[in-house]
Amino acid sequence: MFLSDLINRRVKEEIETAKNLGLITGNDNNSIWSLHNSLLDDNELMERTKAYTNIDPDNAEGYAIFDMIADYTINSIISITEIEKLFSGSPAYYKVKYDENGIIDLSVDKIKRLGALTSTGLNNRLDFNNNPIR
Repeated sequence: MFLSDLINRRVKEEIETAKNLGLITGNDNNSIWSLHNSLLDDNELMERTKAYTNIDPDNAEGYAIFDMIADYTINSIISITEIEKLFSGSPAYYKVKYDENGIIDLSVDKIKRLGALTSTGLNNRLDFNNNPIR
């Protein structure tokens, strides 16, 4: 699987999420020609639509919507990676599990490091009353 396939799959998942949230409308296949704006930013969409009007005037809005969602998806991936690097260090310094054939697992040390980001340092509450009538 290539990186472009991964990004394309993630963008399609985000298009489906945007449809479920009511931000856009489209057919079941999420074809570009079927995408129409419902709640996305009109000013940003108009700027992007103008850029795609020269390429395909009939489907410029669909291309603009796809472009907006693709930008959001890629920027989210980059943001998550950068935040992880900021708080837990560069993955280049992580331990890696090997065997005689090569790398087995890249996430061994990452899981340990990211646990510190979500831990509050406090113990969980254990003194719940088991009385269901309350």
